[in-house]
Amino acid sequence: MIQDLTPFRQADNNLTQHVEQPFLVIWLTILIALFSGGYPLSAMAVCTREVIPLGVNPATTVQTVNELRQALGEANRSGNRTIFLRPGTYQVDRAFEVKGDGITIRGQTALRSDVKLLGRGMDKGPSHIFAITGNGVTLADFTAGKVSNHVVQVHGERGVEDFRMHNVHLLDAREQLLKVSYNQAKPSQFATRGVVEWCRFEFTEGYTYQGYAGGISAIGTKDWVVRDSEFNGIRGPNNEATGPAILFWQGNGNALIERNIITNSDRGIQVGLGKQGNKGGGTVVNNMVSTVTDVGIGVENAKNVNIFHNTVRSMNYPNSIEYRFPGTSGTQIFNNLVDRRIKARDQGAGVVSGNLRYGGDTWFFANADEGDFRLVAGPENLVNSGIALTDVTSDIDCEPRPSGDLPDIGADEVHSGAVPGLLIESPGMVAAWSEDIQATLPSIKARIGSKWRAKKKTLLLVLIGMTETGLVFLFLFLWVRCRRRLKKH
Repeated sequence: MIQDLTPFRQADNNLTQHVEQPFLVIWLTILIALFSGGYPLSAMAVCTREVIPLGVNPATTVQTVNELRQALGEANRSGNRTIFLRPGTYQVDRAFEVKGDGITIRGQTALRSDVKLLGRGMDKGPSHIFAITGNGVTLADFTAGKVSNHVVQVHGERGVEDFRMHNVHLLDAREQLLKVSYNQAKPSQFATRGVVEWCRFEFTEGYTYQGYAGGISAIGTKDWVVRDSEFNGIRGPNNEATGPAILFWQGNGNALIERNIITNSDRGIQVGLGKQGNKGGGTVVNNMVSTVTDVGIGVENAKNVNIFHNTVRSMNYPNSIEYRFPGTSGTQIFNNLVDRRIKARDQGAGVVSGNLRYGGDTWFFANADEGDFRLVAGPENLVNSGIALTDVTSDIDCEPRPSGDLPDIGADEVHSGAVPGLLIESPGMVAAWSEDIQATLPSIKARIGSKWRAKKKTLLLVLIGMTETGLVFLFLFLWVRCRRRLKKH
């Protein structure tokens, strides 16, 4: 698909005199733009995962389940210990209970695929891989799953503080992959200051074992962060909706959910659920969400939730973002790029502004089918068109925001300006070409005549050249082509 028709439009006046010359101008213009950074391609990601430092705690290295269980027993008694897991597969028969404070369990190589802690399956157990009741516990750099309840459970009813999960791949649990539990009878006890980052949550068959399942279900938490993580395949079996991928509810407060990518899931991000809302606010910012059954981002009976700069695609459901029920108030929904409606339901209250509905057109995304909504082009009323938000200073790739006078709408900041003449109708209208492009393109085709088909292959090569690996090939191809034309003249 032609992503930028500006060179065609600029060259249109010359077509009546020379058919060949505008094509040379087009190729050279695109080439210069590619090398100069002026073509509207998404900026390179600059978010960087930092390997957790070794620290000063005494360390033990293990390579079997029995060694891990023995080392963990010693760490629970002493606290402040690090356990390194040698590469390999650990067949887990019962849960590891992490009771001591300051314990770190991590893969030795920092590559999560090198270490696998696996149960016997979702219908055989064990119930968990890790059950956390200690404070300051860190899990990092391994893969874990195939259990009958939750891969990891943080027992918030014990007042757990400062849990961290870093670069962990959680897969295939009968229920939620990560559970943060809470006892409503003891409201003063809850999980505080948890961090989940650079993790992957996945059901490897593309759907869950049963309808009651999900990625993260966090109850009664305070000051938790979920960032830079991926969620995939959180879909119920037999068309039974499950999820959400990320859920904070039952009295939680001040959750920050940022820079996550959710794909192939029934529901995306939920703050509050039904009558079980939240009390202390929260922020959902710079996420890319693609759902197949239900809402992308939902707020239910939750107060003071900010939904900023997300890109949402909601297939088979009329709303991309919704805020519901009388207990929902103080909601702010700004600068989101959505394909469906943003809707208040059941007396939910909030302020909605600066959002853009793109309908079903996805040509300006890197790979919408795979949930990559980074922008390869910036339509005019998307770029530099959002509301200035002082608290949002970067995009999903940690690129600075805004790059112009105002921020771009959605999770990704273009960093190279708008595409002239390519407009998106908002709200409620499907994206469409502007009238001048519709008028110009047929006239170009008519004037070029039979040469149009011959140029398609060349145009394809240009599009291929927009990747880094194709730049050298594109340059050599254009150089040879230009020299041949110069010799003819």
